Amino acid sequence: MILSSRPGPVFSAGDCQAMVGEIVDAPALGPSNLAPRFRGSYGFSIRCRRSGLDLIEDAFTSFSPFVEQLRHSGGNAFFINPLVIEPGVAIGAHIDTSLMADCGQRVYPREVFVLYLQIPRGMAGGELVLRTGGRVMERLVPQAGHSLWFAGDLTHEVTRMRGPCSRVSLVAEVYVLPPKLLAKVPDYRLDPSAA
Repeated sequence: MILSSRPGPVFSAGDCQAMVGEIVDAPALGPSNLAPRFRGSYGFSIRCRRSGLDLIEDAFTSFSPFVEQLRHSGGNAFFINPLVIEPGVAIGAHIDTSLMADCGQRVYPREVFVLYLQIPRGMAGGELVLRTGGRVMERLVPQAGHSLWFAGDLTHEVTRMRGPCSRVSLVAEVYVLPPKLLAKVPDYRLDPSAA
């Protein structure tokens, strides 16, 4: 278990632009329904087992470099969501437990993988703040193309973002579930945010 964050690979500008294009053009994109703390953000969600990773690439071909990182993560279940944050919006403090409804109990991801696809030029705020026990461990300023991993049981938030356009990231909660709980997770399911 990592204590805070560790850097992931840097993705090319072309790969990031292609992913942003597929996200903003996706019919599933809509106002976030993850929780009230996500009010004012947009996205959609994909839940799957390891066997469903190929289906993500079939549906979103530009996501291949991102999915490749998940293949090497050791996870067996995933919750993936693009997160589009408009200027003036913050994401409140939370711990990711997005597969709880599938599993019928609270389950935490082992790690969370974040890829920053689009960061407004001259952005103020929009930092990822990682906390444990109420104590700030790190404040991370996102950079387009950069990625990071952090422990799945950390409380985290995004500070109010100010800039000329939206901040877009792709987030994956990476789970290692026992067989009984894994059987409850769909092989692949895309959920429109506005559903």
